[in-house]
Amino acid sequence: MKINENYFNIKKIKAKMIEEDIVINYYEGESVCLKYDGDYNNKISIVVNGDELIVERKLSIETLVCIKISKGILQLFIPKSDNMDMKLKSTSGHIQVFVDAMNLELETVSGRIESHGVGKRLSLHTVSGSIRQYKPYDKLEFKTTSGSVKLAGKPNCEYVGSTISGGVLISLNDNQGYILKFKSVSGRFRDKYNTAKIVGSGEYTQGSAHSKFNINTISGNCKLDNWA
Repeated sequence: MKINENYFNIKKIKAKMIEEDIVINYYEGESVCLKYDGDYNNKISIVVNGDELIVERKLSIETLVCIKISKGILQLFIPKSDNMDMKLKSTSGHIQVFVDAMNLELETVSGRIESHGVGKRLSLHTVSGSIRQYKPYDKLEFKTTSGSVKLAGKPNCEYVGSTISGGVLISLNDNQGYILKFKSVSGRFRDKYNTAKIVGSGEYTQGSAHSKFNINTISGNCKLDNWA
């Protein structure tokens, strides 16, 4: 099944897929361009509700009994001048966002999550998939069970997150101050920029404390260091 359609005056996007990857990119057009390629006949619902575009892959018997599973991909191209609110979810597909957003929510169970844009609020949720945030947001919230987490911080950002066993790595600007609250049963915190260390739970302040980090883990470690 292939879809190639355009939608005008869209300010919000909500997408819910199953096996499909979701990719968001800029392009030179004035509308939102939707492209879907997947081997699922008549299983895609596309609804425009005011200024919101809602795309959903319906659960089918083929999915439940694992017959003829073919991954597929949903691509959305938006105008460069638009900073939208987006909620994107895929069960096992990967999610890649290469645009800026006002508010962005990304969720998977086992798929990889990548955010390459900037914005005000970012929410990242996965069970076992990895999280990669390449450019900073003002406020960020993440939650994972075992997936590894790599984030990009900046001055005056506020990041809150939790993980069971996944490691958390945050890159900062040189000489960036911060306040960190780290709560863990057996995990460790380490600042590679300033050699600070915490075993278990604790708080640490570096410099003039422009940024705030609140990280909770069971056994996962948290480290501040360059990674990208």
